[in-house]
Amino acid sequence: MRNIAFIIALARLAWLALVRRFDTRRFYEACSRDYDLVAHSQLLAAVAARSLRHYLSISNHRVRSLLETGCGTGRFSQHLVDLADELPGVDFSPAQLAHARKRGLPFTLKEADVLALPYPDQRFDLVASLQLLPHLAGRESRYCREVYRVLRPGGVLVLDFTSPRPGGRPRGIRDRLRAAFVRMIRIDAWSLTPSDEWLLETMSGAGFSASAVPPVAGGRRMLVGRKPLGA
Repeated sequence: MRNIAFIIALARLAWLALVRRFDTRRFYEACSRDYDLVAHSQLLAAVAARSLRHYLSISNHRVRSLLETGCGTGRFSQHLVDLADELPGVDFSPAQLAHARKRGLPFTLKEADVLALPYPDQRFDLVASLQLLPHLAGRESRYCREVYRVLRPGGVLVLDFTSPRPGGRPRGIRDRLRAAFVRMIRIDAWSLTPSDEWLLETMSGAGFSASAVPPVAGGRRMLVGRKPLGA
């Protein structure tokens, strides 16, 4: 039954992307009810959260306020609720945010552009994202500069990216169907992200001290940028 539901949901998304030809924002609005079923992101969110916890433990970075950019339906945020006293999230899709609110988790959600965050300077200790970079092709520098603005001195930007990479082999019918779907559409949400080296240079250009954090067992490699204490 789960495979049947998945195929039906994937067919609806294919209709929206290939026939209706929605732009990215309207596509996410229209597909919100099927997104968690098709996106295959619950496991990715748990793994990314585990990697973030590991980084915070080894860096001894205390987090009072944590902003998730591009929070979508809240699948990543639900794994972070005990990491900070305050956990707001922003996303450009009201429909996705409506699904996030249904989770009943204690975080504040706002509709906003991640390139123009609705917060004052030096507001957060940490900004994190899951699968956001594929949405920002050509605008990664603007994003890093905006995050730098809202971070307190010593604050940290954590990037986790999970877009398809050449050489990856899909496993099982679900992965194969997803891979075929991604190849067919041209919505910018599934464009490939740049190399680690380019992203580290981009973070450094925005003012961060940038580095790659090796994955823990079962975790994910992350890119981390720390805002200098004197900034």
